[in-house]
Amino acid sequence: MKKFLILFSIVFINNLQAQFFRPKVIDSIKVEIYKSILFSKELRNTRDAYLVSIQTINTKIDVQRGYMSFIRSIEKVRDSTSVNKLKSLLPNSYYIFEETETDKLEDRGAMIAAKFDFQDSKKALFYKYTYTYIRIYEPLTKWTNLFLYFHAIENGMPYEIIPVLCVDIKRDTEVSRKYYLYKTTFSVEGKIESVEVVN
Repeated sequence: MKKFLILFSIVFINNLQAQFFRPKVIDSIKVEIYKSILFSKELRNTRDAYLVSIQTINTKIDVQRGYMSFIRSIEKVRDSTSVNKLKSLLPNSYYIFEETETDKLEDRGAMIAAKFDFQDSKKALFYKYTYTYIRIYEPLTKWTNLFLYFHAIENGMPYEIIPVLCVDIKRDTEVSRKYYLYKTTFSVEGKIESVEVVN
């Protein structure tokens, strides 16, 4: 009986720790997904300035567990945690903002110029009009795959497919515009296994 109680306590504590640990894992892997996309060969170019808009959401899923587990509700909420972490990890050549701030073409160059504290006014002017704009949309499953997979819920898949827009701006004019669908695959430990364009 004593051994049973000890075993039960260990399992209970581990499950309790997992409940607190999982959201942190999900936040961390979202940051790694964003980084992997931004550093992919399709988006890296000779530009020295990147303006990145991220459509940030969290998916809150209420799950009824038991003999027949099922999802009771799915809710989308704002997520600023991932963006704030991402800002602290990227080089200074990246300016990250949440989509809610602004997304007007005429405002983008001014944001870039404000981000970089150039002493050379000519260089600042160059970055104001010449940069790469990247917009990362919410995943096609709205992070449902990520949530279900890391909570060991049926139908959770170890990947997300994320639409991305990449626009090269030169002298305040669009030089190129490309759309990508990135499939990011991850392990149960939260490691990014692969990032590939599937469209």
